[in-house]
Amino acid sequence: MYKMIMYKWKVVVTAVTFAKADPEPLRRLQAIGCEVITNSLGRPLAEGEMINAAQDADALIVGKLPDLVFYSGNEKLLENC
Repeated sequence: MYKMIMYKWKVVVTAVTFAKADPEPLRRLQAIGCEVITNSLGRPLAEGEMINAAQDADALIVGKLPDLVFYSGNEKLLENC
């Protein structure tokens, strides 16, 4: 039997180094009900990749914003780390 997980928020992390040295920020987000999608490419995302990743995000955690700042209309929080 599979258990369906209902997340409160979708957080997209494009920052390459997020939670690499210390996984505590990731654990905290998950503990409050966030579905955290991290950058598995190991490099900063190109503008188009970032736009695609952010389509239905509630929050973005980015390392570097592209020259064109965009909003999909769904985000409640944009954090630059």
